[in-house]
Amino acid sequence: PLRRVAAATLGEPLAKAEAKTPAGEAPGPADEAAILAEEQKVLEKIRSEKEGDSAAAPVPAKAAPAPKPMARKEGKSSEADKHYQKGVELWNEGKVDEAIEEFRKTTKLNPSAAGAYYNLGLAYYRKGDVSKATAYAFKAGTIYLEDGNRQQALRMTIFIKELDPGSDYIERLREMIKAKAK
Repeated sequence: PLRRVAAATLGEPLAKAEAKTPAGEAPGPADEAAILAEEQKVLEKIRSEKEGDSAAAPVPAKAAPAPKPMARKEGKSSEADKHYQKGVELWNEGKVDEAIEEFRKTTKLNPSAAGAYYNLGLAYYRKGDVSKATAYAFKAGTIYLEDGNRQQALRMTIFIKELDPGSDYIERLREMIKAKAK
């Protein structure tokens, strides 16, 4: 799941940085630094595109195909996956507003679709709304944590810190991660 989400949102360089951490282990300081460095590159690219002509700006990262079904109920899972995939396609075409609508539909059908919340965070950051971006990244982090994916939850703290170093979400998510580790 970690590799799939990384590829779906931040591209292959981040997936390679995360692959250095053995499965099931929490990333160490060197791993976190590598992940942070890759996310910084992506965020810098988004920032520079926002400063230029956004209509002509390329999309920051290609997204991967839709993940495996996200919900337990077959009907909702299939429908949520369709909206997620459509959101990925629209993101790849540079249609951020339309992608947001599809990711919102995904989360409405499957409230535990952490990847869709993360993509919403990226999309709102791309639009310049740091408040919404950090809120969606926090939501993604809490879902990853509930799913037992501590490493991905840690990535969300790093991502939030990059978006807004003073955000209360950073410490809240860190505390949740610590509590879950006990």
